[in-house]
Amino acid sequence: MADMVRNQSGKPASSGLNASPSKPLRPVFKYSVGGEAVDGQVVRYTIKELKDRGCWCKKALDRREYNLYLADRGRIKYSKLTLGAPRKIVTNFLRGTMKICDKNKLLDNLRAYCELNGKDYTKLMPATYTIRSRNPDPVSTPLASKTVVEAVPEKEAKTSAEKSGETSGETSGEPSAISEKKKNLDGKSGENSAKMSARKVGKSRESWLEIRKRQAKAKKKQLTDERAMYLKKFESEAKSGESANAWIAKSSGGFKGKDIKVSNSAKKLLSFIDGLKGKWVIQKYIENPMLVDGRKFDIRTWHLITAFSEKPKLDMYLYDEGVLRVSSKRYSNSNFEDDFIHITNNAIQQNHPEYGKNEKDNLLDFHDFDKILKNHFRDKEVSVKKNVLPQINNIVMETLSSIAEWLLPQPCPAYQLLGYDFVITEKGDVQLLEVNLTPGTSTTLIGKMVADLVEVVIDSHFPSTRDHGAKRAISPKNGFEHIGSISLDPSGRVSCTL
Repeated sequence: MADMVRNQSGKPASSGLNASPSKPLRPVFKYSVGGEAVDGQVVRYTIKELKDRGCWCKKALDRREYNLYLADRGRIKYSKLTLGAPRKIVTNFLRGTMKICDKNKLLDNLRAYCELNGKDYTKLMPATYTIRSRNPDPVSTPLASKTVVEAVPEKEAKTSAEKSGETSGETSGEPSAISEKKKNLDGKSGENSAKMSARKVGKSRESWLEIRKRQAKAKKKQLTDERAMYLKKFESEAKSGESANAWIAKSSGGFKGKDIKVSNSAKKLLSFIDGLKGKWVIQKYIENPMLVDGRKFDIRTWHLITAFSEKPKLDMYLYDEGVLRVSSKRYSNSNFEDDFIHITNNAIQQNHPEYGKNEKDNLLDFHDFDKILKNHFRDKEVSVKKNVLPQINNIVMETLSSIAEWLLPQPCPAYQLLGYDFVITEKGDVQLLEVNLTPGTSTTLIGKMVADLVEVVIDSHFPSTRDHGAKRAISPKNGFEHIGSISLDPSGRVSCTL
């Protein structure tokens, strides 16, 4: 048999259609990075994957001659990005996702969506209330210059209005300053509406930008504070005596365990919020969580959302591996002041002296999760894939459906990786805690996860010269599984497929 032909490195040379070219591929696609996106974990690994492919090169941000724009925390000016661009530009953020990644907006949208569809939002996430800080400092408090209206139960509000005899915008027969300001705003709003109507003359259809501006103005509401509703619920729970009545306060835009407090004292929680600033939520704390070796854990999953179809449609993918973030101390429902018991975020737990003693980085994978479920439900056949993930996928579908009017249509092809945090009760019920805009990923998962992400959203969208102009098929070993889609029909009706 003839000797095998070898290349200069001494290794057997490949032949056939799958052979690698002897020369590096000439870059045919360009990407650009905006803001501080290069500091993001997922973006850094994405750039590495692009460089390894040999058909991508970096392009200056000020010239819109690129195919892919990697942004920083969704700070994208879509009008500038798409207007006059020579080609369709793909971005790594979907416009509108802040409507669920901000904790207050998540509550508002999910609650309104469930009420509209006859559902109970507390089946998806714990009972939650919007709280506005009463910090009087006008410099440090962005809400100080705005009118904050305290929300009260409908019956109480009606009774109060009847007793006072007040009418909207008037007291003692004289218009208030707020009323005068509202009239001025209404006047400007009317002028703007007239201008918009004038612009529409001769047009059969509004642009997406005009539609979004109009929707934003129509949906603009006064800032509300639901602390009266929260206190009423707190007192009701206290009288029932069915639980320790613990609640958790979280900053609306907080991350990495910052600005979080757990307590069974309403006074302490409200004082904690009023001592700081901004928007908050107070959420019912899950007092009966499933435990691992007597310690609490939460669940982090990663979901890829894409908008590449010519129709107004979103496709959702679930990464097949998630993590459990475990606390360092044994669970107790009597000491709610100890963060090492109740807040499982890695940024908090890494400060405990026994961090990493039981698990590396206090993390477990889904294989470990299956063992936990098996030990917990000894008389039932329960697994992550069969019992937990269907609940998670349903919650993800509901959260995205609640903001479908903001997500569809997208101004340009886009994708986004979202991190969802859940807690599971001792009965096996999954509840949503929050949605993360730029989720961190464990070092053991980040490499393959981003490689799989790039294969789904970039390789399939930008076929390289190596693929002879054909779209590359997604590998069967890819960790992202398509779980469903959301679309809008011509009448604007939301359709979901899971």
